Amino acid sequence: MSVQVYDYAFSGITINGVRYQTKTSLLAWCASIKSLGQDDSERYQLALFLESWLDASSTLQLQTSGSTGAPKIVTVNKSAMVASAKRTLRFFDLQLGGVALLALSVRYVAGKMMVVRAMVGGLNLVLDEISLRPLKDSALKVDFLALVPAQVEACLTDDELAFANVKTLIIGGGVISPMLRNKIVACGLNAWETYGMTETLSHIALRKIDAVMLPFQVLDGISIAVDDRGCLTVDAPSIYPHLLVTNDLVELQGVSQFYWLGRIDSVINTGGVKVYPERIEQKLASVLSTNYCVLGLPDERWGQKVVLVIEGASKVEDGFHSFPELNRFEQIKHIFYVSEFPRTATGKIQRQALLSLVSTQSH
Repeated sequence: MSVQVYDYAFSGITINGVRYQTKTSLLAWCASIKSLGQDDSERYQLALFLESWLDASSTLQLQTSGSTGAPKIVTVNKSAMVASAKRTLRFFDLQLGGVALLALSVRYVAGKMMVVRAMVGGLNLVLDEISLRPLKDSALKVDFLALVPAQVEACLTDDELAFANVKTLIIGGGVISPMLRNKIVACGLNAWETYGMTETLSHIALRKIDAVMLPFQVLDGISIAVDDRGCLTVDAPSIYPHLLVTNDLVELQGVSQFYWLGRIDSVINTGGVKVYPERIEQKLASVLSTNYCVLGLPDERWGQKVVLVIEGASKVEDGFHSFPELNRFEQIKHIFYVSEFPRTATGKIQRQALLSLVSTQSH
């Protein structure tokens, strides 16, 4: 299956209110940023990306985050990135001249796609150094913002009105905890959870964050199904040339919606019953206020046992291993404590690395 070709010609980009209408003017801006020599800054990285976007090649190389394995390089078509950007612009009805705040690193696909959306949609791309707490200018009115859960958590912890001037917020790059979900709902934010990966060029499905857990809705032009493992398959010819087979276990709701259950490589088989650590984590949100993760460790009796790993020095009450929120197969068999979770550069917990860490503690 061939990738659909989009006829996209660069027509300018607005950065911090300044319009660069031609390739020449934008390349001059890139050269001025690079001349400062701050190659570890986000502006420098943005300049590199814009230069690669404007070159003669029809493809770009993107780096995956490495949350489910070793980071790798993926080659994608620029036309596919344009197609993805157009879907998002249509879904949220983003208008010419709207403000898009770049709060994610352009080293990864999420940041790159914010830049492409700004170019394709005629948005004003507002720059700042990437931090855990964006929105330093509380008076800035933002039409579109993309963050990872850790950034949202940090902002709401500092100020529950942090997003008062944000029209639309999308959150991706990690699971949104039930505790954070409740905070978002309580603040009345127009916030959306995303589903996607580097290969799909950011999200291909979205769901409104509401008091009731809604299914993900796929964007237009994308078809979904499940394979014989129960994992999601994605057919999106305009952004990916082949059928994309994921390791995400899902429950389909009709032809265009699904509930995400967890990753198949995270499923715990205990006593012949499969349990989903991500669902257990959701159930524990009402009783645990620290960062935590549920994993499966080998066990002679059960095959695998469900264990809870807590980040930091806080302790659960001695002997408090039974959680009424969990069914008998989901019950925690052991609790581990680690000072800090291994995470990717984008803040995702590296479950396999954490599993290796606690496995050494269990012996």
